[in-house]
Amino acid sequence: MMGLPDAVIPQLTSGEAGFTLTESEISFMLGITSAGSFVSPLPSGYVMDLIGRRNLLIIFNLLTMISWILLAFSKTPFPIYIAKFIAGMW
Repeated sequence: MMGLPDAVIPQLTSGEAGFTLTESEISFMLGITSAGSFVSPLPSGYVMDLIGRRNLLIIFNLLTMISWILLAFSKTPFPIYIAKFIAGMW
């Protein structure tokens, strides 16, 4: 998920993906992963204490799967932003 943007940026900027992203939208897409990484640690520790490490890892794996599904079926930039944010949480 982290290396994905480098491979698809040419398709996203040329319109081959069904929509076109500007340079600022590409920057936002790349930066939102870091936002997910910033948001997740504190709630993750609390949730880990509540449900256990194993269950939290299962939840994070499900979130990763959801983010890949969002990427695969996105027709607009918004699902890509959500998927990248979710990927940053892992």
